[in-house]
Amino acid sequence: MASDAESLQAELLRLRQFIKKFTPVMAKGTANGPLALHFSDYSVDNDDGPYRTVNTAYDRVFQSMKDGDALLADRMDF
Repeated sequence: MASDAESLQAELLRLRQFIKKFTPVMAKGTANGPLALHFSDYSVDNDDGPYRTVNTAYDRVFQSMKDGDALLADRMDF
């Protein structure tokens, strides 16, 4: 069990190092872009629950409802 915890800690450290290297080169969206619009509200719909609330936001940004539609994420200003 201790080796599993150590292995997990090592992987988390690698992930943190990767994120630090990745973040400066990552493109940033606008303050009123689709990511900010759909993912900045942290309220959860009581009828649908947290999974469906996040899934709906994800679908609106990254999924195309029609074959010809451009994804909102593809139309972001960087």
